[in-house]
Amino acid sequence: MLAGSRTDCAGKLVRFVRDWGGKPASTVIGFGFKSSPSDAAMVNCTSGHADDYDDSARAKFSLNLALASILLRRRAGLREYTTEFVTRQEVVNVMRRVRTIHDAEIASMGVEKMRSILEVELVDGRVVRRTAEEYRGTPEKPFMGHEVDEKFMECASFRMDEGRAREVLRVIRGVEEVSDLGDLTGLLAGGG
Repeated sequence: MLAGSRTDCAGKLVRFVRDWGGKPASTVIGFGFKSSPSDAAMVNCTSGHADDYDDSARAKFSLNLALASILLRRRAGLREYTTEFVTRQEVVNVMRRVRTIHDAEIASMGVEKMRSILEVELVDGRVVRRTAEEYRGTPEKPFMGHEVDEKFMECASFRMDEGRAREVLRVIRGVEEVSDLGDLTGLLAGGG
């Protein structure tokens, strides 16, 4: 539903519903206001079926979410790709302000690298524009060892406690000296 709230169709319905008025009794999801139950249901159903995605599923795979996360939290890790984070009103508000476009200038540069132009319009009207051709975590700009460890610990935290995750990481870091990989697989499976 959240992803569909960003469609043109939902936006037009919201403008109509706001102009129409009505007793503010039911939430219009993703827009931060209430309307009559029937009008809210009309917008919410339209948003929910706009792309035939459930709730925040599409938003979780959008560039809008990645950029909103980076702007709000200075990161875009697994914790930012949860339904709880994606549906927070402040996140929805920033996601709505992100526009992705096909840029002819970027397209003309070729496909051997992933390139982006980021433009941010500031409150005072100025526009800051940057071109990016190198991203952290790529061969050209690899993560540092501690960044890899932090990323592993975050990923592992969804499946094991911190102590076990640190032990798995210790074994992985010394895998060349491990004589029996059963120790590692045992740790990963929950033993150890």
